[in-house]
Amino acid sequence: MAIEKTRALQRLEVYPGAGDEDPRVMVIYENTFDDPNYEELPVVQTQVKHLSKTVTDSSDPENPVVSDTDISGEDIFVQTVCNAIWQ
Repeated sequence: MAIEKTRALQRLEVYPGAGDEDPRVMVIYENTFDDPNYEELPVVQTQVKHLSKTVTDSSDPENPVVSDTDISGEDIFVQTVCNAIWQ
């Protein structure tokens, strides 16, 4: 049997932006890795993510590219909050 990963949303915090900046979001997930065939498992890992409305790709310093943050892989509650505050 393979190791299974489950992810549970533990906490979401919204921080107001300064001036004309958009609000930021901090998301805390609890990831659990488990396989009943291994006595060393389950293992629990805390994952913290900081999300902002846009991200900047500065790989080309002469022409930085700003794009919307992809939140499609986040928990549906996180997506709902982000879409509401980043309208």
